[in-house]
Amino acid sequence: MKILIVEDEWLIQEGYKAMLSDGDFEIVAVVGDAGEAIEIFKRLHDQIDLAIVDINIPEMDGIEVIEQFNQYCQIPCVIVTGYCDEVLIKRASNAGVFGYLQKPVDRYDLLSAISVAQERFQKLHQLQIEVVNSQKALEDRKVIERAKGILMDKFEIKECDAMKFLQKKSKDRNKKLAEIAREIIRAEQLLNI
Repeated sequence: MKILIVEDEWLIQEGYKAMLSDGDFEIVAVVGDAGEAIEIFKRLHDQIDLAIVDINIPEMDGIEVIEQFNQYCQIPCVIVTGYCDEVLIKRASNAGVFGYLQKPVDRYDLLSAISVAQERFQKLHQLQIEVVNSQKALEDRKVIERAKGILMDKFEIKECDAMKFLQKKSKDRNKKLAEIAREIIRAEQLLNI
């Protein structure tokens, strides 16, 4: 897993490096301020699997940095803070943070947070794909229904016959049913001009 560390304290940076020194992790970059973090992220986002971001860094807080990351490209982020504050937790959650750690952080806490963040991110990503696929299927269904209606009106046929017609055209032309339906709708629009 390739990790970006955003932490301004050298000793803590070194601690993270030591905790992540086994073969499962590659530290892509370690940066100490918000501006540099955002620039590195924009340049290397396709090489970063997860970010560990301290909440107190120069220029802006870590939550704002994560919001900037997410505007560019969403990745799982773990926020690290010295404070246990409900307002910060809520802000972090609203910003799309996948893990929240309170200092001092030990190796077990860090590895657990990384694992949970990665798992949550993958589940969210899968849900997003499912939503897109469901929306596409619904759009296709609406188009097919509309094309069936056009066929039923133009040729005075039953719904089942209109569907058979669409299916046959789909098979004969080796195109998806929704593509054939869209062609029928376009043709009908052209004829009604």
